[in-house]
Amino acid sequence: MNRSGWITLGVMGAVVAVVVLYILLRDQSVLQKHNNTPAATALLPEESNSFESLTGEPISLAEDFGSIMVVSSWASWCPQCAENFPELGTIATEFSEKGVVVYAVNRGEDQYSAERYLNTVSKPDSVTFILDQSDHFFRNSEGYAMPETIVYNKKGDVVLQQRGEVRIDEIRETLRTLTE
Repeated sequence: MNRSGWITLGVMGAVVAVVVLYILLRDQSVLQKHNNTPAATALLPEESNSFESLTGEPISLAEDFGSIMVVSSWASWCPQCAENFPELGTIATEFSEKGVVVYAVNRGEDQYSAERYLNTVSKPDSVTFILDQSDHFFRNSEGYAMPETIVYNKKGDVVLQQRGEVRIDEIRETLRTLTE
């Protein structure tokens, strides 16, 4: 290969290196943006745990980042949690066309216990029920009361955090503001 061939090869290599570096930095920036939000901290599981459906299938919530999310914690030992399920279903139905997603995240119970409990209460189909056997969501959302309901905006920031009974009118007003 002559000198001009080596120069061309060197330039092409440099261009490829710059493009690869750009792609890596861009992807890292997107990842950092999501990892620094309260929603990502609580809703993106660590390697040591994962969220599951009620049938035990792994669930990823990452696809809903960029959506407005209402997330409520629950457990079979929390009678007030079941009382909130119909309210969460109402919110899910009312705001589904505006891109709002509603999750009910179980606190650290196994699939059998959660299913057995849910078979005794009214469980709305419009709410996605999730198992979190490691209790990752509650710990990372700085929860301290049950149930705990959090509304995240499209950026993943907490805009409303209710402890105890769901105050549906307050959630509605928050969601109206966020979806206008």
